[in-house]
Amino acid sequence: MVDALVVSRQEGLERGRRAEVVIPLEHFFELLTRFHRGAECGSRIDLQGRRPEQRTDLDAMEAVADALNDDGRRAHVACRRSFLGALTANYHAEERLARQAMTLAERCGDHALRLLALQRLAYAHANLGDPATGKSLAQQGLAEARSRGLRFNEALFLNALSVIANQQDDLMGFLELTQRYGQLAGVPNLRP
Repeated sequence: MVDALVVSRQEGLERGRRAEVVIPLEHFFELLTRFHRGAECGSRIDLQGRRPEQRTDLDAMEAVADALNDDGRRAHVACRRSFLGALTANYHAEERLARQAMTLAERCGDHALRLLALQRLAYAHANLGDPATGKSLAQQGLAEARSRGLRFNEALFLNALSVIANQQDDLMGFLELTQRYGQLAGVPNLRP
């Protein structure tokens, strides 16, 4: 019978050292439950605009991810923090955390999460006044999402491209991209 999990832990990206952490099995399941509860509660708090509580939940989720030594969960938290940066007009944090999420997601091989972080990075560039770079990143992400068959990410990139087109006062591009997004999402074309 297994009583504990032994997790190999990266001690620093630049150092390349590894250490092992032993997590008792009952504590592991408790940590997983806390992470998922934090994710669910964080979504509700986000919709209510309660930013201080949202930050507290993200701190707790990050602590769980660190305790589990789980780069996928760390990437998830960094991506959510990036989105929080956008919501609070802290676009430099949005960019920095999107890059962090991409690195962590790539390290654990999660392409969908890495592309989600790339979408956040595209938005960050557009929000920082560089919509051309944001558009280029979103187009790269769209192509990769299509090549990998990740339709959810594809839809997110179409949405990002439509927002960036709107920011650039490209109303025809906005309309075309919004229709493509709607088609992918199964929304019928609405005609007058």
